[in-house]
Amino acid sequence: MTEKELDARIDNAPIEKVRACLKEIATLWFVEDGVAHFEKHIDSDITEAVTGALHTRGFSPKEGT
Repeated sequence: MTEKELDARIDNAPIEKVRACLKEIATLWFVEDGVAHFEKHIDSDITEAVTGALHTRGFSPKEGT
């Protein structure tokens, strides 16, 4: 899959799906103990969870592409 194809997948997704994904990613990335901040430690578990959020909503390359 090319970057352009991935961009098109995002561009053509329903806005509710995009917003839900962005909210999940922002929470995973910034929120700790109910507070959002830039100082949160980002580890491999968070990176994996963000990847999962993108993948489960179809915003990732398909297997083998």
